[in-house]
Amino acid sequence: MPGVGQTSGALPLKSARGASSIALGAGGLLAAMAVLWLQNYMAPVVILILPVAVFLISMVLLKPEYALVLAFSSAIIKEWVSTTIPFFSFFDFTIFLFLVAIVSVLCRSIRTGHFFIFKMDGSFATLLFFTAWMLITTLYTPDSSYGLFKSISFLVFNWGLFLLPIIALDSIMITRRMITIFIVFGVVVSIFTITMMIQGIMGGALIESYRASFLGTNPISFAGWVGIINIMLITMMPTLRSRILKMTGIVCSGILGIALLIANSRGPLFAFVATALIIGAIRFKTVSKSKAFISFVVLFVLFAILLIVLPEQFTNRYFETIGVGKSQNYMAMYTVNSRLLFWKTSLGIATENIRHFLFGIGVGGFNTYFFHIKELTLYPHNIFFEVLCELGLVGAFTLVLYLFQIFYKVVRVLKKDLPDDLRHILLAVFMAAVFQLVAAQFSGDLNDNRRLWFFLGATIAVLNIYSKAKTLHE
Repeated sequence: MPGVGQTSGALPLKSARGASSIALGAGGLLAAMAVLWLQNYMAPVVILILPVAVFLISMVLLKPEYALVLAFSSAIIKEWVSTTIPFFSFFDFTIFLFLVAIVSVLCRSIRTGHFFIFKMDGSFATLLFFTAWMLITTLYTPDSSYGLFKSISFLVFNWGLFLLPIIALDSIMITRRMITIFIVFGVVVSIFTITMMIQGIMGGALIESYRASFLGTNPISFAGWVGIINIMLITMMPTLRSRILKMTGIVCSGILGIALLIANSRGPLFAFVATALIIGAIRFKTVSKSKAFISFVVLFVLFAILLIVLPEQFTNRYFETIGVGKSQNYMAMYTVNSRLLFWKTSLGIATENIRHFLFGIGVGGFNTYFFHIKELTLYPHNIFFEVLCELGLVGAFTLVLYLFQIFYKVVRVLKKDLPDDLRHILLAVFMAAVFQLVAAQFSGDLNDNRRLWFFLGATIAVLNIYSKAKTLHE
């Protein structure tokens, strides 16, 4: 029986036939919804192919951890897929993988006979209020169309990535397998990227400021992706028992680190260093001071060697300062001074009057309010400044409270006597969320940083596993 505060929709299925029938019905429902939504936008052939493709791929991915990794990593291969496969010039690849993940998780939940069982805690209510407040501010935002689009995108994608791991990750084994898939995928992609870099160096094809990425992916998105994976690998390193596995883990972490460095993106690199230091501080309690100091020195020396050995094209952005990229009528959006201007502007708008401070100017209103250009979608590149500016103190307080509720619960659980496997897995997904939270203070907006919500959901999933195990033990 579910515990107190737990939402349950258990389906007692006696046979695989019953599960298959319900799965087919769920697939048919999604297909019908897709047809109704797409009938005014796409050719009839595409309308017929889409639901079939979603359902068939979902059947192949009966293990939802694979579908979760693909949905989370859609940005890494979206650019290449969209230009290579004609179908995705009509239909957004991210939405496609999102549908696949939903159906895959749904099918597994039905096959196991327990649909939508997870513990509801205070953070859910806080996030619901935050989302509702975001929708309310569309009533007075200076750009109502973009504000509504931004709100609905948050409601669908951020909430979706938040809930999917909570529903799918119902055991330590599945969560560990998901982390392993992330690491293998990340190392393979990084090796490919580094190989392309070496070919560029040997062929003399590097431009003045080169930013490595995978198949045309945005370098910031790519750097954040490999950074998150490396943080999970570093956190899980103590669970690698044999010497061969430990050496393999170190080599893989080095490969991911090189890929992060040559992406030439300062925000993710800073987030990686900051999160790695937090992990080091946690580990410092369990290792000798001399060993910790030696490890720090070795890592510092290796990082310095990479900065010296790598061509200037891969490292020059790390040494650029405020006086770059600005002219009388133009400011390059990738420079430090543009970030400082956006931060100052967002704080200026938030403190302009009491109404702005308390309630904000409305979701998606930053660009239109200050720059008066609806064709662009600029934002402060800091989610706390963004929320304070657009949703006011009400939104900012709600967001901080939501994060505090989850972080406080994690810290409290980590202080307890946990099995090593559970402790390291909880720390891995939690540190991934910390990494993305730090990175979100330098790049993107709420929707660009939806990876944060994925790992917050994964963190809650592991906390639920702990609660379930504790209840059974008692």
